[in-house]
Amino acid sequence: MCRPQIRRGGIALPVVCDVKAPDSLAQCVAAVVDHFGGLNILANTAREVPLAAIRGARACFAPPRLAPGRQQPSKFVSNQ
Repeated sequence: MCRPQIRRGGIALPVVCDVKAPDSLAQCVAAVVDHFGGLNILANTAREVPLAAIRGARACFAPPRLAPGRQQPSKFVSNQ
């Protein structure tokens, strides 16, 4: 799932995580912070419902809309 993002110049980090296990979640966050230097946004997308079934889901993966005063990231990961 990360390869298409990287090919288009995006950045991605594949992480396996059991969202029901607190230790697994802690390891996931630690891996992200270690790799990227921090975590600005966390989206819980653990589900069994296809995105097409959720109205407006594509907007969640559009280029980031940042609050005034926030720096625009130079690259982002899109799930489209």
